[in-house]
Amino acid sequence: MRTKFQARLQIVIMLVVLLLMSFALNSSTAAQGPSGEIVADLGFRPEANGFPFENYGSDKPYTNLTPDEMRRLFGDAQVCASTEGGQCILHPQVEQMMKQWNDGMAGGHCYGFSVAALRLYTNEIRADSTFVCGL
Repeated sequence: MRTKFQARLQIVIMLVVLLLMSFALNSSTAAQGPSGEIVADLGFRPEANGFPFENYGSDKPYTNLTPDEMRRLFGDAQVCASTEGGQCILHPQVEQMMKQWNDGMAGGHCYGFSVAALRLYTNEIRADSTFVCGL
């Protein structure tokens, strides 16, 4: 004789199996991708129109923002609490902002790269006047 617990457990197991089956059916149709006519295309292609380097995050040995970059971006008067010995000691608020920005870039710089590449492609910005390195 089955107990109420066993009956409920059997119902729960059947519901879980049905739920998993519905996910499996939905995932097979979703893998096909969208269909239909493309109605908007700027012609931008990352391989041809993007930057010639890959995105990077914390997994690479590159350095993100340091006090020196903050000085170059905003100037000593805005970010340095002290410049004893030529070294900038950041205001605590600037230190916190730099840390937040670096934390935000830990997963990669893709948003900034993609926006900059698209703006260059659409001539909203010019490489020779925007980028010191002249990309």
